[in-house]
Amino acid sequence: MPTSKKPSICVLSFEDIALEYRVRNQLISLSERYPIDFIGVGDWTPPGNISYQQLDRSPKDLQYYIKYLSLLLIGRIIPSFYKRIFNLKPEYKRALQIIRENDYGLIHANDWDGLYISVCASEGSRAKIIFDAHEYSEEQESENLLWRFFVKPFRQWIFRKHLPKVDKVITVSEPIAALFRENYGIKEPAVVHNTSFYIKNKYRETNPDSIQIIYQGAAIRTRRLEKIIQLSALLDDRYTVNLMLYPQDRKYYTWLKQKCIKYSDKRVRIIDFVEYTLINDKLQKFDVGIPAVAAQNLNNQYALGGKFFDYIIAGLAIAVPPLAAYKQFVEEYQIGIVSLEMGIQSLADQLNRTSSEQINQFKMESLKIAQQVSFNVEKKKLFEINKSLTSN
Repeated sequence: MPTSKKPSICVLSFEDIALEYRVRNQLISLSERYPIDFIGVGDWTPPGNISYQQLDRSPKDLQYYIKYLSLLLIGRIIPSFYKRIFNLKPEYKRALQIIRENDYGLIHANDWDGLYISVCASEGSRAKIIFDAHEYSEEQESENLLWRFFVKPFRQWIFRKHLPKVDKVITVSEPIAALFRENYGIKEPAVVHNTSFYIKNKYRETNPDSIQIIYQGAAIRTRRLEKIIQLSALLDDRYTVNLMLYPQDRKYYTWLKQKCIKYSDKRVRIIDFVEYTLINDKLQKFDVGIPAVAAQNLNNQYALGGKFFDYIIAGLAIAVPPLAAYKQFVEEYQIGIVSLEMGIQSLADQLNRTSSEQINQFKMESLKIAQQVSFNVEKKKLFEINKSLTSN
C-alpha cells in the first residue's frame, strides 16, 4: 500500500474558479469521498478536503497574440507545431510539473487545454483520465471566419490526438455527447448536466398584470443578448424583461445598457448581478427564465447551460427557442414554452399566447422536478465513474 499522504485524485482547470461553477460543484462533490488536489486559477477558499494549488494566470499581450496566431497558422501545415502553443503560458508549464511530480491515480481534466496538459503530463504513469469537455469547444465561436480558419483546426487536432488516450469523456448534454460519438468515435460519453445543488423553494404565484422575465449570465457578444432587448418590444404589456448580467465584455455590457434605455426601462432593464450563492434567492422574484435566445453556432444549438437548471430549481417557467437540448427537456417535463421557429418574433408570439395560469402550472412543474435535475443527483454519476476507474 502507498505510504504517501498526497491525494490520489487531481482536478485540473485553467478557467477562473470564481466563475467556473461546474468545476466548483465537481470539486465539492468529489471531496465528500476523496482527498483532492485542485490545480487551477483564480481566488477561491476551498473546503478542507481540497488542496488548492493556485496557478498565476499570465496576461495576454500583443506579443502573446502574435506568437499564438503564428503557431496556429503554421500548425495548419505542420500540426506538430500546435504543441508549442502550450509553451506560451507559464501556467501550463507549472501544471505539467505538478502532475508529473505527484503519483495521481485519477485526473479530472476540464476543457480542451486541461485535456492536453493531463495527457502529456500523465504519459508513462498509472494515472487514468476523465475528460470533462463541458461543451463542444471546437465550435464555440465558429460563426467567426478567423476562428474557423485558425482555432477550429487546432481544437480538432487536440481532440483527434488526445481523446483516444482518456478513459472517460463527460459533457453537458446528449446532443453534444452524440457529436463526440460521431466525430471522434467516443463510444460511451457520459452526460453530467451543468446544474447546481438542490435548494427547496416555495411556489410563488404570478401576478397576471406584471409577469417578470429574467435572463442571467455573462455579457458575451456571441450570445446576442440584444435580441432579448428587442424581444421586449414585441411582448404585450403584461411582461417586463430583466437582464442580470455579469460584465465580462465591458464594452458590450455598456452598449446593452444604452440599448435598454433606448427601448424603455419600463419594458426592459439591466439589474445588478449578484454572486452565485445569492442567485437562487434573486431568481425567485421572477416568473419566466430565458436560458438562450439565439444560436450562432453548433455549440450554441446543442448546449444546455447552467442557468437553465438555476431557473428550474428556483421554480420558474422556461421560455426558449427550439434549440435541441432545451426543447427536449422543456417538452418532456412540461415546464415552459418552446417557440415554433428560431427568432424573437416566434418566441414573442408564443409568450403572448401564454396565460398567467399556464405560467403558474409550468412553475409548479419546475418545482416538482427540481430535486431530480439538481447536482445532488448528477454527482452520483461522477461517483460511479470515479469508482469504475479507481477500482481496477
